[in-house]
Amino acid sequence: MATTADRIDKAAKRRRGGVDLISLETYLAAEPFSAQRPDTLVVYCSDGRWHEQIEEFVRAQCSERADVYAAPGGPAGFSLWGSTLGEAKVCEQAIRFLREHHQLESAWLIAHEGCAYYRTKYGPLEAGYIRRRQFEDLDRARDAILRWYPNLVVRKVYAFLKADCVAFARLPD
Repeated sequence: MATTADRIDKAAKRRRGGVDLISLETYLAAEPFSAQRPDTLVVYCSDGRWHEQIEEFVRAQCSERADVYAAPGGPAGFSLWGSTLGEAKVCEQAIRFLREHHQLESAWLIAHEGCAYYRTKYGPLEAGYIRRRQFEDLDRARDAILRWYPNLVVRKVYAFLKADCVAFARLPD
């Protein structure tokens, strides 16, 4: 016969999708959870070599807590010129979802020097040509977002190496 404790345990497992989370090895984050939705979105490349510095920049210049959309090439995915139709559609759906459910007020688009997405797409072309394409894709991404949400503030940033550090240049609108 099941005891009250057994019934409570079974009910708790059902609420967690049938998994007893308490008995699993867990990591407890030191940063407390905040239920307040971020009002800033940051779109950047998924290249992990740049994450720590980009996250530092985001906290210092954009928002303490921002929504993030990271994918190969970052903002390149918004443009049919810089991506595929499928990539552009996924980007659009993600931005529309976040804007609708998180009441975003601003978006930051960050491209970075030496991006493998661009090197793969454009091959052995000179770095200056690739950088121009990145800037054009940032413009196209900004234009697309503003077409969907004219009241959103959209900023463009280019990250590059300066000595042993990562520098961030805010690009003009």
